[in-house]
Amino acid sequence: MNKLKTILLGIIILVSTLGLINIEKTSAQSYNNDIQIRKYFVNVTTNKEYFSISEKIFFEIKNGTFSDKTILVFVQDAAESISASISDKIVNLSKSMDGENYYINLSNYNISTATFKLDINYMLPCSVNFITKKTLYTTEEILVTLDNKLIFESKNTLPNAIIKVVLPTEKKDFSLWYYIAYVAVIALIGCVVILLVSYLKGKSKKEEIDTPEILELKKKLLLDSLKELEKEYRSKKISDHTYTRLREEYKSQAVDVMKKLDEIKK
Repeated sequence: MNKLKTILLGIIILVSTLGLINIEKTSAQSYNNDIQIRKYFVNVTTNKEYFSISEKIFFEIKNGTFSDKTILVFVQDAAESISASISDKIVNLSKSMDGENYYINLSNYNISTATFKLDINYMLPCSVNFITKKTLYTTEEILVTLDNKLIFESKNTLPNAIIKVVLPTEKKDFSLWYYIAYVAVIALIGCVVILLVSYLKGKSKKEEIDTPEILELKKKLLLDSLKELEKEYRSKKISDHTYTRLREEYKSQAVDVMKKLDEIKK
């Protein structure tokens, strides 16, 4: 009986010990309560093959300092070319054991104020049609913009909240076939316009063609005008300059009319 009690007592102690280990492990993985995020800005810019992501995170140390000098940041798995900086100083990102987060040891960056800004830049392929963020600390405000247009906003977000914002999957550049079709349509419209203008010009020219009767009448009027002009000049009713100018004009018109008559007769 005493042996059984001893065994049971040992089991209880073992279970309790395991429980304490789990609690300590959970406590070690919990996020520092002395840290919060005032502003979290995420700007997404669409490019030809990638989304360019620029994050600005404004941290605040509540009690002026914290013991481990380490912060965690979340960057989704599909991210490429990740870089980070604090006050324009390059920051080394180390991936955490769970594979989800990156941690930064702040003791290397001589942060003396209660607030500081962390800049993170990376790229996402256009095949990724969403951006995912996980709040690791209490965050007062989160803003997500797409090409400088606000697409998501959240305030007073608690830790461990997961935010997923859908991004457009259509690329700004035209595909080759779309471009060919576009050029073909423009060319077709241009041809139609040219043909229409040519048709209208041709029709207008046909309507302006003088008949032989009209040309004969014009010829008679021009010759009569020349005779009348000669009489006016001899009687000194018009000046030399006026006579010369009108005479050349009437003669030129008369010659054109007679050429047209000759062409029609041929």
